[in-house]
Amino acid sequence: SVGYEGIFDGQGYALSLFPEDMLVEGDAVIGLFGTLKSGAVVKNLSISNRQDNYLSSAGTNYTYNGEYTLYFGLVAGRVLEGATVSGCRVANSTVSISKGVLGAIVGVNYGTVENCVSYGLTLTGPAGRVGGIVGDYNGGTVTNCYTTYASIGSTATGFVGTSVSCEAGISDERMASGEIAYK
Repeated sequence: SVGYEGIFDGQGYALSLFPEDMLVEGDAVIGLFGTLKSGAVVKNLSISNRQDNYLSSAGTNYTYNGEYTLYFGLVAGRVLEGATVSGCRVANSTVSISKGVLGAIVGVNYGTVENCVSYGLTLTGPAGRVGGIVGDYNGGTVTNCYTTYASIGSTATGFVGTSVSCEAGISDERMASGEIAYK
């Protein structure tokens, strides 16, 4: 099956690679890395439209209007068991989908997401299928992640995973104060 299998270290650089609007029809896994397969690692990556130390991808808007499955995350749409996303950041992003699963960092997580942060988000999607870090857990683990969004991951029934040392709903002031750091 198709997916990324390597190790990518963004070294903290900010990338801005997405168009302002995207119309998707059919099944889709959308993210910089699409699907991360077992053994894949993506780390130390920022998604941004401006090259600065504070992430800014303001104005980015994604729309999905199909009748199919959509897994959307700015870093990876789907993280499979045995794959890891670590130390990634997303901020000031606007993402809107009408069907599917939406996470600021990862759409659907079967693997490991750790030490990630997101803030300044406007996320719109199906009730309970949206998260400031992951859209759905699906048995995956999320550790030491922080977001200003209302939830770390899905609140929908049946999409349970594990969150350890994570916090959602952090105020913008607290996030900007430097108090939130990888502990």
